[in-house]
Amino acid sequence: MFIRNMRKSDYAAVDALLLQIHQVDVDGRPEMFAPIEQYMTKDSYDRLVANKNVISILAQERGKIIGCCFVSMLERSGMAHMKSA
Repeated sequence: MFIRNMRKSDYAAVDALLLQIHQVDVDGRPEMFAPIEQYMTKDSYDRLVANKNVISILAQERGKIIGCCFVSMLERSGMAHMKSA
């Protein structure tokens, strides 16, 4: 397995994977989740991948994308300045 940063060119494969995961929710909780044809638009995906405050990585095995993760980095204020995900 190989972990790498997402690229804009990964959109179709990542969207297909997210649709598969969403379908598990639809099948398991049809009263809460509706079938969809696209998990996110290409424009939304491109903005996420380009956003320096979002870590977007994927797992690949034998050239096939088998997992993905988006992590938003947030600035928090309070008693101390810190970043959180």
